Amino acid sequence: MSVINQMLRDLEQRKQPEQTVEQPQFHAPEPSPWRQRVLIIIVLALLAAAGYWWFGVVSPAHQATSMKQTVPAEPVAPPAESRLLEALDAVEREAEHNAEPETVQKAQPSEQQAEATSELKAEPKQSETLAAAEPSAVVGANAQPAELSAQPEPTSKSTAVAIPAEPTVPAVATAPVVEPAAEPEPIASPAKIVKAPSKAQISHSPMSEQQVVQLQLNEARAFAANGRQGDAEATYRKLLKRDPKLVTARMELVALLTQQRQEGRALKVVDEGLRYLPTNAQLVTLKAQLLLSLGRADDAWKVLQVVNESQVQETGFFVIKAGLASQRNEFDVAYRNYSILAVREPNQGRWWLGKAISAEQTGHVMDAVEGYRRALTSTGLSAGSMRYAQHRLDLLGTQSHGEN
Repeated sequence: MSVINQMLRDLEQRKQPEQTVEQPQFHAPEPSPWRQRVLIIIVLALLAAAGYWWFGVVSPAHQATSMKQTVPAEPVAPPAESRLLEALDAVEREAEHNAEPETVQKAQPSEQQAEATSELKAEPKQSETLAAAEPSAVVGANAQPAELSAQPEPTSKSTAVAIPAEPTVPAVATAPVVEPAAEPEPIASPAKIVKAPSKAQISHSPMSEQQVVQLQLNEARAFAANGRQGDAEATYRKLLKRDPKLVTARMELVALLTQQRQEGRALKVVDEGLRYLPTNAQLVTLKAQLLLSLGRADDAWKVLQVVNESQVQETGFFVIKAGLASQRNEFDVAYRNYSILAVREPNQGRWWLGKAISAEQTGHVMDAVEGYRRALTSTGLSAGSMRYAQHRLDLLGTQSHGEN
């Protein structure tokens, strides 16, 4: 049995090496300590770059924005309605601005301390090592004192970071200095503010009565010149209704109606004017002329008697009266009126002829001879009138020689 057992043991020992083949074991490679260090350095470099960007770019810009002072700009003409309100706001801003620099300088160190504290709590311990290795770069990037960068990280969460209550000398030195703003220009008193006109204003000066009359008179004349007789008559009547004593407008209306062969209506217009101006020589002469055109010579003669000859300047008045006096054989009146006409218009031969005839009828032979002679040397006589004047001159000359 012992032999058998020995053999069995031998067989088992022979089989055991074949069965117990060493299986390959795979073990994870142990990380190299240098690789971990390189990764840590890269992470710290990224954190340092982020801190540099934050404290070098974002934080100064934020501080400059918060400490930004309002400098009064050049006064621009604001709307007229809000100028007074802006003036009051400018006074309040000036009062707030004068008290602002000291407050900003006192509050600046505390803001930097708070940022430094939050950065120390957020960065791992390796950042302190990197900051210790390169102090100049960290100080230049963060603009913080060296004492804050060298402080050890707290070992536990319950450990409080000791931060001085008062800012250190470097922190105060690196804080931006706020320059006091220049004093704004004195603001005009609200009483002196001149309100700008919102829109262009056009002043309309009232027209005088004479200008209105002349305007309507020109309008009526334009209508008459363009053949618009109805519009012209309406404008003239409107003008006369405004002022019945306008002799010029009344005479032009009479002329307009006479051109239309409406002497009766024209005579009514003249009579309306004579109610306001009964001794006006122009209206009296015009009425006498209208009456003559209607064949009413006696009425025309009566109309002329109203006016005193010494107060008349109208030549037509003397012409009509002298002619009517000759027709009525009132040679004294004719001689007087022809004499006036001969003085006013000495080149008109008909006035001298009328004077000579009137003088001959009244027995003024010398005046008659002189009148006939002047009539022959003047203008405006027809051939028949000149033959008559020459005949009368020869006859009166012969008689005068016979008497002598």
